[in-house]
Amino acid sequence: MRKPTSEKTIEIFGPAAEKIPTDYEAPADAAVSAPFYSELTSIEAKGKDPDTAWKDAVSQAKQIAQRQGVK
Repeated sequence: MRKPTSEKTIEIFGPAAEKIPTDYEAPADAAVSAPFYSELTSIEAKGKDPDTAWKDAVSQAKQIAQRQGVK
């Protein structure tokens, strides 16, 4: 009897997946990423220019990072 494809996939990729290092989330990550989510909302809900929103998000994120002690 043949194994289902999902079992084959697990056998092949499972060991490799176990070797992937876990992501590190710095304490400041949430605060620094917040302006990007806010500006995406401004683009979608208010029609803000994407280039302007990007520049604003980067500027705000840099200020937050600096206040958080991120260099």
